[in-house]
Amino acid sequence: MTAPVPARARPAVTRRLPRTGLDGGALSVRAWLLLAAGIVGGLAFTGVYLAEGATRAGYRALAQPISALSLGPGGWVQQLNFIVFGVLVCASAAGWRSVLAPGRGGLAFPALRVIAGVGLVMDGLFAQDPSGGYPPGARAGVATVHGQLHTLFAMITITALAGGCFVLAARFAAEPGWRRWAVPAAAAGVATIVFIAAFGAAGGHGGLAGLWERAAGAATSALTVAVLARLAVLSRRAARARRLRPAAPAPARRRNRRGEGDRLREEIITAASQMIGETGDDTALTLRGVARRIGIAAPSIYRHFPDAGELKMAVVQRAFADFARARDAASGDGDDPAARLLARCRAYTAFALANPGPYRYLFSQHAPTGTPGRPPVDLPVFQALAESISRCQQAGLARAGDDPEWLAAQVWAALHGLVLLRLNAPGFPWPGPLEQMADQAVTRLIGLATPAHAHPA
Repeated sequence: MTAPVPARARPAVTRRLPRTGLDGGALSVRAWLLLAAGIVGGLAFTGVYLAEGATRAGYRALAQPISALSLGPGGWVQQLNFIVFGVLVCASAAGWRSVLAPGRGGLAFPALRVIAGVGLVMDGLFAQDPSGGYPPGARAGVATVHGQLHTLFAMITITALAGGCFVLAARFAAEPGWRRWAVPAAAAGVATIVFIAAFGAAGGHGGLAGLWERAAGAATSALTVAVLARLAVLSRRAARARRLRPAAPAPARRRNRRGEGDRLREEIITAASQMIGETGDDTALTLRGVARRIGIAAPSIYRHFPDAGELKMAVVQRAFADFARARDAASGDGDDPAARLLARCRAYTAFALANPGPYRYLFSQHAPTGTPGRPPVDLPVFQALAESISRCQQAGLARAGDDPEWLAAQVWAALHGLVLLRLNAPGFPWPGPLEQMADQAVTRLIGLATPAHAHPA
């Protein structure tokens, strides 16, 4: 086994965590639409079952569950109601992910929303058994498979909804601006459990089972609506503050001399890189916005970039070129291919940590990758890594039987994963410095032997 590479002292780096929707960070239109889908789904679901309950002969809303409406000649309406609501709840999970990530509950709460949504869909597909005198004249008989499945998924749904309340309570307790919401969130979870227990107790005695079931659903719905209402208020205030904030005057630019058009082009790319790095994506990047940032007239930018897509590609190409220079500078001109490979890998992690915004963008789904007729913009980086591994193999310092491109893909995936975990979970008690963990990962993946840490024979 390869001995651990000694950790080298590194200066502490203080990084500001990215803002989330909870602390005033801007949410995309897509996120708001997904969140609204869950609210609209709940309102539509409630309206449908209230209308159905009011028009069904023999149905008693206070005593009988909502699921009973899926029985009888018009039962398909409530079954479809369950399915549509479940699909919209699942869709809203992505919106909640945008609100809560990164941070506590950023994954758990959206996952619970998906579980609840799937449970609602399954309740629509499997109707409950007749009970409580509905449909009129029906008598409770032997439990059927579809009836038992309906009950199972109903319990899964309500458990996921109650669990989501407690996840939100834990997150709110850790957020200075939301601490007062922790107790109401936890209370909503407790109320959901209490009401559904009362529903179960009353169901077999002809009591107010329907009322308790509706109260259980209302507790979680009220919490999510209230949270989203406050999010809307915070977002509106933040947007107003951004509009009222005086714009920093653009620094005076010296007019380019004849033949200095390339200097303006580089300034445009730099400004676009800064704007993308501040947000981590390119959704707010426009040519006019970049022009305002560097203090030039909008027509001037169109001489260099006909559209935003071309500018985004230039940003990506610049970032990969900067990385290549840092990588080559770190590897030096030494004769040891293993040491050069490890130095290049350390340069990769150092570049990512020093430039978290641009790095995330380079490997995000928003970053342009080029046209189908051209090689991917990140291909030279990959090929350089494969060539470094190949040189180690030729020197007898790495496993010679494996394809260097196959090994390069594994090394790249390992380094990328280590970097993203460090960026996304800065508070996690990592067992060692990133450089040391990266060195070990690379060494073990390709069977690397260095002069100082050779593999035992």
